[in-house]
Amino acid sequence: IIAAQDQALRTNAIKYKIDKTGETPLCRVCKEKPETARHIVSACPKLAQEEYKKRHDKVAMRIHWELAKKHNIEHAEKWYDHIPAAVAETDTIQLKWDSTIYTNNRLAHNRPDITLIDKESNEWTLIDIAVPFDQNIVKTEDEKVERYQDLAFEIKREHRNAKVEVIPVVIGALGAYSKNAKNFVERLKIPNILDGAQFSAILWTAHVLRKVLSL
Repeated sequence: IIAAQDQALRTNAIKYKIDKTGETPLCRVCKEKPETARHIVSACPKLAQEEYKKRHDKVAMRIHWELAKKHNIEHAEKWYDHIPAAVAETDTIQLKWDSTIYTNNRLAHNRPDITLIDKESNEWTLIDIAVPFDQNIVKTEDEKVERYQDLAFEIKREHRNAKVEVIPVVIGALGAYSKNAKNFVERLKIPNILDGAQFSAILWTAHVLRKVLSL
């Protein structure tokens, strides 16, 4: 991970530019873009289909587990054994995992990673998780909030007096998170999971790097 942070990994792009080996600089997985550490960690379209999704889901799973535990919804004893149900609820709370929220108007973005609905107060919390390259953390947080504004508007319009909050949880693939991250997690009223989420992201990134560089 430290080598990746320092852009010091022996990627194809480094071999091509620094060693002048004559080998292709392209990614050995997708064969489309130069193989830099940044590309392997967060930008390879082939890795996005499975490896990045697994990393993302590990972070999201921890948040879902904490919310399920808080609201007395069925959950595993340990967060890493937790398998989120698409929809789980009690008399007062509904917790959705990767579920489409249908509205009268079709929207481009209507499937947040986690949706928490307080039936009594009519409060909706739309939670979206991302694990981008570290330099894109703040930008990604802003994009997540902006992306779901239309959905928030439709929910308020169709569910009278609904209060809607969009909360992004963004952890860098190499472990960084923004100064806003703690505030976002606090608004969920769950324990501070940032260090644990950071550790999960780093472990999976290390797995991805080992897998690709050993090919």
